Amino acid sequence: MFHIIKQENWNGALLLECFPIIRPAADGLSIGTEIQVFNKENLVGYAKVVSGIQIKWSSLNDNICYLYMGHPVPYVKKVLSNLFGFSATNPPMPDFPLFFGFAQWLEHHMPVKSLLFQKQYDKAKQKQTKLWDDQSYQDSLFIDTVG
Repeated sequence: MFHIIKQENWNGALLLECFPIIRPAADGLSIGTEIQVFNKENLVGYAKVVSGIQIKWSSLNDNICYLYMGHPVPYVKKVLSNLFGFSATNPPMPDFPLFFGFAQWLEHHMPVKSLLFQKQYDKAKQKQTKLWDDQSYQDSLFIDTVG
């Protein structure tokens, strides 16, 4: 049985093998939970939660927020408040429990535009790896301080 989660592709993380998730702890996610991932009402694929911890709303910090969405805490809290149904008149309590973790793809169905982006990313990565493997390129990165 798969849990269903809706995940925005905030920072392109859905293109990676493993991506971050934040959900209310009451959603019942834990390590080992298999999930169906939807992006904008489209099934993106199936994943499994491979790591995670429970944190409090007040414990959201820049490290977690930048990993999750690529933005600082105030912005992420505002977006999550809207996503979880909170408002200015009904804000989350500081001890509101969240589950922060990472899911790894079991089966991936990304849209064609995303796959094209991934192909370009892979090409750039291959070129960079080829450059790095070249000993003369590595030597050019270091300044000779002897002499």
